[in-house]
Amino acid sequence: MNQENSEEYLADVCGIHAGDGWMASTTNEVGYGTSPKEEQYFQEVLQLYSKLFKLTHLRILRRKAVEFRFQSKEVQQQLIRLGFSRVKKLESLHTPKFIFYKKEFMIRFLRGLVDTDGCVYWRKSVNHHYLIIYWVTTSEKLADEIMLLLSNLGYSPRKESSAGNRQISQYEEKYTELS
Repeated sequence: MNQENSEEYLADVCGIHAGDGWMASTTNEVGYGTSPKEEQYFQEVLQLYSKLFKLTHLRILRRKAVEFRFQSKEVQQQLIRLGFSRVKKLESLHTPKFIFYKKEFMIRFLRGLVDTDGCVYWRKSVNHHYLIIYWVTTSEKLADEIMLLLSNLGYSPRKESSAGNRQISQYEEKYTELS
């Protein structure tokens, strides 16, 4: 792992991996994929992974999704130590412990999750514009941890459940940037 800014980059990658990343269960393959419409973001994610890890046997695939895959036992083991799973990702998905240690890590992790599995938009009411940050997840544990992260950052999140999905919303009357 490259050392300069490595913990910050790792917090970014953990949020992205929790959203649209994966690990193969029978090989040492690690990957990330998104819509072909998100080519610019895809390139940014690839650069981020490249800053953090040595990407060996890198393959970039462009089909119905654009994705990169690389083989690394070391990276898989690191992600497993952080709590990510090679099998049944959605059943075991949660926030790595180190994310809770620093505000910067919390922001970076949440930004990665928003970029991959979240939505941000403005809602107008009669007198105000409200910034809405919104996630949907099937993981009860991840939903609770997102709530805790947002609370730790001074927000007042709300969670709703419907048909196995947990929806987390954060409403703010002022503009708040997760950068």
